[in-house]
Amino acid sequence: MRWLAIACVLGVACGDNAHGAADAARVPDAAPDALAQPDLALVGSQMDGTTSIDVATFGSADCEVVDGCVGGAGARTLLRFDTVAENVGTADLDLGAKPPAGSSAGYYQWDTCAGKHLVIGYVTQTVSDATGAVVATGHKEAFCLEDTEQVEPRASHDYTCDHMGISVGWADVYPHDTSCQWVDVTGLGSGTYTLTVTVDPNNALPDANPANNAWTTAITL
Repeated sequence: MRWLAIACVLGVACGDNAHGAADAARVPDAAPDALAQPDLALVGSQMDGTTSIDVATFGSADCEVVDGCVGGAGARTLLRFDTVAENVGTADLDLGAKPPAGSSAGYYQWDTCAGKHLVIGYVTQTVSDATGAVVATGHKEAFCLEDTEQVEPRASHDYTCDHMGISVGWADVYPHDTSCQWVDVTGLGSGTYTLTVTVDPNNALPDANPANNAWTTAITL
């Protein structure tokens, strides 16, 4: 029987105002899985309270500018936060070995500026205003999807930057101080907004249950 760590129930906000409530509960599926499958879920209890806002300056040749992580060169206002995604499924998320440097294949895309492979579409980040309209988006991609943190008492299969993946019961963690682990909110007016982080938003990865892929929290600028 597969057990799910629900990081966010669809239609119900689950950020700082519901600390740990959504992802702490584990309930069984209605029926046993026919096949073992990985299941990505954001660990809201570890993401709550990690948001911060600062200002950083970038040059036109910086990869953050070239890759679209910020809207342009100069001083930019950044909304930072942690992203913690656990594999709560019954099989490892195994993306296989990376292709040679300079080439793209499978889940991997070569980033010329950064000089490394990325897993495109691993996560999206949006900031919405009080009407629900998206007013800013993030562009962070996974550059090393691996067993960063043990969440459940399960063995790691030692996924690394050269052979990416997440073992069952383990999480991949991107701390708030990682490059591009932010949304550029430069120019947004003061007020209350909603930050939404979604792992595997386009169902491009093996992922048994898309319903637990999103986490939201209120932010104030």
